[in-house]
Amino acid sequence: MFRLHVQRSVIGLVAILAASPAALAQSKEFSDAVLALPSTITVDQRQIADARLFGGLIRSVITNQTGSADDFEGSDQISFLALPRSGIPGPTGLGFTTPFVGTRDQFETWAQDNAADLLRIFFPGGLSTALTGRDSATLYSQQLLLTTVFGADDAQARGRGPAGGLIDVEWLHRDQRAPNDSAWALQGLYAFSRTLSVQGRYSSLRESLSTSATSAIVDYHPFIERGSTVIVRIGGTAHAGFLYSSTDSVDLVQLEPISIGALDFGGGGWVSAQRQVGPVLLGGGALFQATKQYQPTGEEGTFRHAFATAMNNRGPAYDLTLGATARVDVSAATSFIVRYADTLALESAIDRPAAHLFMGGVMYALGPGASLNTGYKWTGFSGATAHSIYFQGNFGW
Repeated sequence: MFRLHVQRSVIGLVAILAASPAALAQSKEFSDAVLALPSTITVDQRQIADARLFGGLIRSVITNQTGSADDFEGSDQISFLALPRSGIPGPTGLGFTTPFVGTRDQFETWAQDNAADLLRIFFPGGLSTALTGRDSATLYSQQLLLTTVFGADDAQARGRGPAGGLIDVEWLHRDQRAPNDSAWALQGLYAFSRTLSVQGRYSSLRESLSTSATSAIVDYHPFIERGSTVIVRIGGTAHAGFLYSSTDSVDLVQLEPISIGALDFGGGGWVSAQRQVGPVLLGGGALFQATKQYQPTGEEGTFRHAFATAMNNRGPAYDLTLGATARVDVSAATSFIVRYADTLALESAIDRPAAHLFMGGVMYALGPGASLNTGYKWTGFSGATAHSIYFQGNFGW
């Protein structure tokens, strides 16, 4: 009864978020993001030199015409360029290869008209990659395959209860890091049953701006099982969740945080096979999925509306995750586990490079249906590597 209540509560939470655009509000004006960037202020100018705004670089000069040099109001003039940080060619034209020059009102009109190109600059790999440091679809599929799909394989010699949990502490090391940059995350998974689980992640990224982000996904993955010597499982998956981030200036300027939110939906299918050969359990599997993000569009005539519309116009992303697992039983209670996963983007409107994951750990059986598993994970993908220490438990309740 308790487990059913929790399941309904989690699914209800996602439904509430989906029905409430205000819960996933996003900053209305693009100027707020520019003003939050590190800058040098002189008597009549605010200069921004290659400040990092998510996946882009900003070169800008705001020249004061009236009032204080600290603001961007009235007839103040901005010269603005947005450039990609990656080697991927960016948009061309005014504001991208030649500076845009105008007042704040003119700048906001330009930003709304070019929201799709700004999306390409700042979020070339999607919202989650820029806001949390990891592509959420890739992270979800690899974690589901290695923790839930392959986790069922541990049952053959050790026993496994219907509930299990994972806590993972991660440190990200990005290429071209600057002094005082940092990136870390705390993520986890809880399996309410063999077919229902929830994944969550909290991350903190600091570059030119400081971003904290929270995401959660509820997943349903029913399957059928066949075989005795070689056990084959074939299943499907459907998930829904949300991403919410808040970004602040590291210069402590008096601005509202830049907030961005989106809903995640997806589904697909998976297959796994495993066989016990003496003290060694060998297995492999594959997971195919399609994912789509949706942002509440908010009030028309704002940058938020134009940005969300451009985001929603991006089509679904399709990817394939392949993996393998091996477990060696060295005693009646202790086993060593190694696992590998590789995620490949099959079709996507964004830049989603392959991600490769290796993990190794030690599992200790506490009793029938209960075990503890701890170890280290390494994930490599374009522009960064992630290192993490994980603790996983399967419980007999």
